[in-house]
Amino acid sequence: MGFDVGSISDLFNEMPLFTLIMFRMGGMLFTAPVFSHRSVPAKLRIALAFFFAVIAFPSAHATLVEIPNNLFLFGMIVFREIAVGAVLGFFVGLAFMVFSSAGMIAGRQVALEMASTLSPNTETGGSISALLYYMVGATLFLAINGHHWLIKALAFSYKVVPVDGFRFMPKLSDKMLESFSLYFSLGVKMAAPFIIIALISLVIVGVVLKVTEQQNLFVLELPMKSLVGFILFIVSAPFIVNFMITIFEHMQGEVGGLLRYMR
Repeated sequence: MGFDVGSISDLFNEMPLFTLIMFRMGGMLFTAPVFSHRSVPAKLRIALAFFFAVIAFPSAHATLVEIPNNLFLFGMIVFREIAVGAVLGFFVGLAFMVFSSAGMIAGRQVALEMASTLSPNTETGGSISALLYYMVGATLFLAINGHHWLIKALAFSYKVVPVDGFRFMPKLSDKMLESFSLYFSLGVKMAAPFIIIALISLVIVGVVLKVTEQQNLFVLELPMKSLVGFILFIVSAPFIVNFMITIFEHMQGEVGGLLRYMR
């Protein structure tokens, strides 16, 4: 079955709508964790955006969209579509910020902040414990098919926020701030065992120093905290993994509410 002039004309008429869908997909791919990693080439992300747009096109096409002939107005719609994908990707990235923050706090409490490494995500020096938590979180995200869920959430967004349906509402910024504060508190809870251990070890060192009155006892504090920290990292690993999975599950439930604040 070949294409006639009418079908080719219809195809060109649908190109503006397909372009808008592709820009929303690209906004997510350039901000979401794992997809936005520096190891993922930009050409691959553009190809994925095109592929995902082909998949999402039938559901997005079901909504009535009036494409303006004015280039400036069309550019504004493009900007709003990119914003939808970018906000969604940034919201998912908050969970990974929690992991990095928790790892940084935990490493600082057990005297690991002096051990730094090159972060492949930012190409800057960072805490080795923060990088460890980030990589564990990224591995879990892929293991529980979080990338599949993220793509499905973006396809579902067309039912809640159709093309050219995004409106920046004040409640959206309030929701983002609320989520940021919530996830930050979760990060502190992840690092709470290390904070408690650091306080206990400091009290023990202070009491022993007061009893023995030997000034060189502080020399033993650093290796003692590091040893206890390594043991705690190993012992708490199953609990940290379960905590990360709980954060991902909570994040999945929050995406629907976030999308409703966009229109």
